[in-house]
Amino acid sequence: MNMLRNTLCVILLTMLASAALPSIAALPVENGALLRYAVQIDMQRAYVSGVCILRREGDMVRGGIVNEFGVTAMTFEHDLRRDRIKLTHVLSMLDKWYIRRTLRHDLRQVMHCLDAGIMTYENTKRGIVYRFSEMPQMQTE
Repeated sequence: MNMLRNTLCVILLTMLASAALPSIAALPVENGALLRYAVQIDMQRAYVSGVCILRREGDMVRGGIVNEFGVTAMTFEHDLRRDRIKLTHVLSMLDKWYIRRTLRHDLRQVMHCLDAGIMTYENTKRGIVYRFSEMPQMQTE
């Protein structure tokens, strides 16, 4: 039942986003490709904002969220074949089993949304909103 609800939410969000914006895949496609996003995670009593960096490595997308002061809020790995999220590092104030469980679930949904070109995901049960916006890609020489 829960999986059906999540699937319907993703389909509905995809339809709404495709009507408003052109759909673009927002996950790295090529091996070694790197994408940067400005991110804001709004919770009921607090928020985390900063930069999200995603890198494709084979069948994995590795990512991290760093705030404006350079503190790493979390790092994670998304196994594309098994569709699983592994949190490799979480800021100590967020490092509670129930917060980790919510983050794993939400990051999995965020990855699906980003893959569909949707830049916002809302966990209505917990009152958490994840907002992503594209950052200009840096030129490397």
